[in-house]
Amino acid sequence: MKKIFILSIIISLGICLKIEASSLFLDLSKEEVSVGEQFYVDIVLDTQGKSINGINSSFSFNNDLFRLVRIEDSKSMINYWIDKPSDNNSGRIDFSGIIVNGFDGVIDPFNLENKLPGIILRIVFEPLSSGTHSFDLYEASATLNDGNGTILDLDDNHLSINILDSIKDISIPVESSTPQISFEIIKEKDLYDNKYVIIFNATDESSGIREVLIKEGFRKWKQVESPYLLKDQSRKSKIVLKAINLTGGSMELKIDPVYKNNISIYLLSIFVILILFLVFIKYVKNKKQQPL
Repeated sequence: MKKIFILSIIISLGICLKIEASSLFLDLSKEEVSVGEQFYVDIVLDTQGKSINGINSSFSFNNDLFRLVRIEDSKSMINYWIDKPSDNNSGRIDFSGIIVNGFDGVIDPFNLENKLPGIILRIVFEPLSSGTHSFDLYEASATLNDGNGTILDLDDNHLSINILDSIKDISIPVESSTPQISFEIIKEKDLYDNKYVIIFNATDESSGIREVLIKEGFRKWKQVESPYLLKDQSRKSKIVLKAINLTGGSMELKIDPVYKNNISIYLLSIFVILILFLVFIKYVKNKKQQPL
């Protein structure tokens, strides 16, 4: 239900055409490292002049040969994840997401007419054994930001790295920053049977987001993904969203219950009526005191 709703944002009611364009490829931070020396693989989108608003793909590696240190999306072009990439200890990472308003490239500061590729994901690894090991990107597709849901079939991409016998303990540091959260609470007939749903986007400029938690009223904290069906459909509970980044830094966003606003309006109305009543009483008294 969740995927169908969000994908409907990308794919309109028109017929989806398939064409060859753009590319999703892998880029290594180093072509040669030692055992224990951390490095990263970037999954990069080259739009080739097209405006892209959706990405779907799978990435695989041998988890007997590499330790997945972390997945970073702080610099990602993706605004909302449908399938958020995660480490499931299988050696495969599936991901799909939406780029709001489309992405046609990063402006080249040295040539304003040129557009550069943009990062979708950064995956940090630590090699466990020497040799030549490979990474695979496959089943990739993109959606054009053309209002017709045009699907772009993207070529598979493969990349190898040489791991030396020498052992080095070199890690890639994670920068510290404060996460940011934006949200919207909506009711849509095509999403959870027209019930209240919170759609949120948590970002971190440096390390990326590890998890997002929600707390409704006196309920316990719960790890959630967007969109999330609210437990309290009366909207009488205070909602707290908490985003935690990869360094452990966090930020909380508090959302007041709807009934609070209703009470404020009710009290204000009573106050106005009371003032009018007192003015009326005073007017009547003054009227009676006037000589005939």
